[in-house]
Amino acid sequence: MEIHNNINNRPIKSGRYLWILLLAVVVYAGLSFSADWHELTTALQSMKWVYIPAVLTLASLNYLVRFGKWHYYIRHLGFCVGRIDNLVIFLAGLIMSITPGKMGEVLKSYLLKVLDRTPMCRTAPVVFAERLTDLVALLILTVVGGYALSGAGGALVAGIIIVILILVMVSSESLHGLVLGYLHRFQRIRSFIVKIETSLESARSLVAPKPMILTSAISVPAWFCECIGFWLVLRALGILELGILPATGIYALGAVVGALSMLPGGLGATELTLTGLLTASGVPQAKAVAATLIIRAATLWYAVIIGAVFLSIFRYRDTRSSLGSGHHPVEEHP
Repeated sequence: MEIHNNINNRPIKSGRYLWILLLAVVVYAGLSFSADWHELTTALQSMKWVYIPAVLTLASLNYLVRFGKWHYYIRHLGFCVGRIDNLVIFLAGLIMSITPGKMGEVLKSYLLKVLDRTPMCRTAPVVFAERLTDLVALLILTVVGGYALSGAGGALVAGIIIVILILVMVSSESLHGLVLGYLHRFQRIRSFIVKIETSLESARSLVAPKPMILTSAISVPAWFCECIGFWLVLRALGILELGILPATGIYALGAVVGALSMLPGGLGATELTLTGLLTASGVPQAKAVAATLIIRAATLWYAVIIGAVFLSIFRYRDTRSSLGSGHHPVEEHP
């Protein structure tokens, strides 16, 4: 499959992501076979599907709240991009939610360059900062959910250590100097030194105390929306023994494990964590698998669909703008 980019008349190939879809099929097939097939189908058939619109609405709220973080970051770096244009770009980036650590969302930086010739080396670190503050928020929600002492200790400690190490590395100008000095030894990299230095400067700015605290605070209610959606899925399946706080802890921890795994979209790691924690909490295997499959469809794959829609909208708007202005295409790829 190819997504044709009419900006430069060269296709952006998405065939490389077919293996991710194959991985998803394998993960979900394996998860389904781990439960009794009859009990699984019974659970799905008895589910109160009237809850699904509310679950999708909560997932949408997550994206909209996190857009506020993206918009803040872009303004913080000194770029004035219209709110509507920036929203389209942010939502288009969701198509890359299935890439490892969602870092494929650097596509948003490329779309910004196409829209306003904004240097990618300045805005690409925003995607990194988004992921870091998402991880902070999910760690907070995991603790709030009360699972710090119920098998989540390892993931929590790993997450906290990673956040601290990243903050130290990104904030250290002396460390950056050492890295740049080392890279300068390589002839092929020298031409990129200025761009690398610019990216490091942007990253330092984004993880300064004020933006770090503010954006982490924005991320908490954003991800709590999806936690509530997970709780609604449990209720829709008749799983009433888990309250909203335990559901929050389970979902947040599943997302943390998926993020730390660096697997595409957390595939496999998130699903196994959610199912395992649900069964450990007394939920029957079939219902645990059903809840996991439904919430992943209503969050991860729903995000990919939204991203595909808004990427098409961006391409359409850009084509009309290019035809009207006679501008030549930008010759850079992410």
